[in-house]
Amino acid sequence: MLNEFSKKEAPIQGLAGVGGGVPSRLLTLASGTTTYVDDVFSSFMYRGNQTARSINNGIDLDGEGGLVWVKSTSSRNHILADTANGTGKVLFSNLAGGIDTDATTITSFNSNGFSMGTSTLKMNTNSETFCSWTFRKCPGFFDIVTYTGNATAGRTIAHNLGSVPGSIWVKRLNGSDNWTVYHRGVHDSSPEDYTLYLNTTDERSDQDLWADTAPTDSVFSVGDNVKVNGNDTNTYVAYLFAHNDGSFGEDSDEAVIKCGSWTGSGTKKIIDVGFEPQWLMVKSAYADSDHWYIYNSMSGFFGVGALEDGKHLRADASFAQGSNNVHVTSDGFQLDSADTNKSGKRYIYIAIRRPHKPPETGTDVFAVDTKSAISGETPNYSSNFPVDFCIRRNNVTSTDSTEFITRLGNTLLYTNSTAQEVDGSSTFLNYFSFNNGWGDSSVSDTNDYLWMFKRAPGFMDVTTWEGDGVTGRTVNHNLTVAPEFMLVKRRSGTENWYAYHKQPGATESAFLNTGAFGSSGVWNDTAPTATTITLLGDNAVNGSGETYVGYFFATLAGISKVGSYTGTANAIDVDCGFTNGARFVLIKRTDDSTGGGWYYFDTTRGISGGSDPFLRLNVNNAQGSADLIGPLDSGFSVASGTTNVNYDGGTYLFLAIA
Repeated sequence: MLNEFSKKEAPIQGLAGVGGGVPSRLLTLASGTTTYVDDVFSSFMYRGNQTARSINNGIDLDGEGGLVWVKSTSSRNHILADTANGTGKVLFSNLAGGIDTDATTITSFNSNGFSMGTSTLKMNTNSETFCSWTFRKCPGFFDIVTYTGNATAGRTIAHNLGSVPGSIWVKRLNGSDNWTVYHRGVHDSSPEDYTLYLNTTDERSDQDLWADTAPTDSVFSVGDNVKVNGNDTNTYVAYLFAHNDGSFGEDSDEAVIKCGSWTGSGTKKIIDVGFEPQWLMVKSAYADSDHWYIYNSMSGFFGVGALEDGKHLRADASFAQGSNNVHVTSDGFQLDSADTNKSGKRYIYIAIRRPHKPPETGTDVFAVDTKSAISGETPNYSSNFPVDFCIRRNNVTSTDSTEFITRLGNTLLYTNSTAQEVDGSSTFLNYFSFNNGWGDSSVSDTNDYLWMFKRAPGFMDVTTWEGDGVTGRTVNHNLTVAPEFMLVKRRSGTENWYAYHKQPGATESAFLNTGAFGSSGVWNDTAPTATTITLLGDNAVNGSGETYVGYFFATLAGISKVGSYTGTANAIDVDCGFTNGARFVLIKRTDDSTGGGWYYFDTTRGISGGSDPFLRLNVNNAQGSADLIGPLDSGFSVASGTTNVNYDGGTYLFLAIA
């Protein structure tokens, strides 16, 4: 699990000579350091306010150095600022011009992100929404090199990427020239012979910009063209992106970035990159007039079968945010039409893995909040983390069904109903956009509550898929452990909610919408694994051409517990291994032929040991109140003599979150 330098490099504040140095993999690595994609890349959205401010995205730019890329979702230039060129210096990916000086842009690179000035026309325009993407310098992920030209063909430039670059972008700083792009996918055998231009839609061209020499894990080569290596009056910056370097994560075996290619089919096509991306750039290498499309999970990179197309920006243009038929999968992305998949054309991409760091506390991945006034960036429901999935319910009405809403779909499903998903684009669009909650400004009732979840290894995952009608089909997930509790719902048509729990196992399932429990073959009598679930080939979970969503939960020590207990009619202490009690508890009885309810409780509304409020996922009844559960440091307690949660001899399943 060693993939960091033994000591930090100071960020380069000015132009250097030949950049780089000793290949990073030959340097001493820090003992016991584990690096996750969360540490080296951030996709962060904010609302402009024309006042000096800091963006705290968790990326150390002060100590490690890196690149900040900002684009308004409205029609404005792309802004790129890096630690090598320093504060107040910006480039524009959609323009050929050289470096620009503007003290109102980036004012400091911080240990937890970056700070900016007023920058009214660049990156902080009042009331506009901005995407920011931060790339930290790190071996196996990203590097920055600055150098001065010498007009010598075949010159080598040293770098510290520590692996063979998958893509290299070079920009002349002191004048107007296109951004030159090397990408390993533009040609099968000799990509170093070809160039693309980031600021144009042009197809690849055969030029000697890379000296017809493939890059290595320590150097890349340039010709004598002024775009990449003019005489010594010219200065340059190079951004280097790694490819499939599997040195990240808990076991130092995860790839977090991949630079790949595919040949267009003109029809639906799935591209397997080995992980679910949070950021994706796509460009046709052959077809002229095709843009550099950028997708990211914060602004709308929806799952397979979503009613809404993926949102994109274009690196070569100042255009406002658009959309086309690109959707994220559990291990790549899917192209649903010829928009970015023209038959016979070669396409290249850069993909970055979604956040994948295990949580340290329950508050990292779960929060409960009620309606609050929205002001500026403050969401209506605060979580202090990006929300991937939420449960919403008005707790006092008997006509308001419980809703499941996911970032992957921007749609909602009702837990007490078999109905298909409802398009949320007019109601929920952009409400997952900000980084610390969920901002449904259309809801005015302060009795509305949200239970908010963040996907994380070992805790919870959400996956979407399109059915193929084949029994025994496996669907990939990113939970990293075998799911112990699962909910699956058909989105494209009417169908029950199917629930799996480890206690009865894969031969049985429950219906979330009714409370009934019994034998079922939807799991193909096959227990889930750390990477896949197995499904029957019918409309319940895997009908041909139908679309589905799955919610997966597991026990993560100190964070969550999926378990069971047997009722005694006497008070029971349920030990979940927590230290400060459970903040959320979901309980379901399995042996009640009439179909027991799916009861859920939380400390925000109250778990006190007396009469506490409860709701049920399977009905739209208003909140009830009874002495059913109580607080316990290690988990929760179950009150005596309560049929709903503690019938003598009854079997109960539960999900608890610390």
